[in-house]
Amino acid sequence: MAIFISMKKCENCQRSEDEVPLIKYYHRQDKHYICTRCLPMLIHG
Repeated sequence: MAIFISMKKCENCQRSEDEVPLIKYYHRQDKHYICTRCLPMLIHG
């Protein structure tokens, strides 16, 4: 029996939720995560 652990990671820097706070957002009905350090990049593009 395989056990899969879903590790949430920042879409930009790939740091995990154990390393940094992550914010969940939706784009085109898909769930994504971004850390607080990369959030300005998402906002200001």
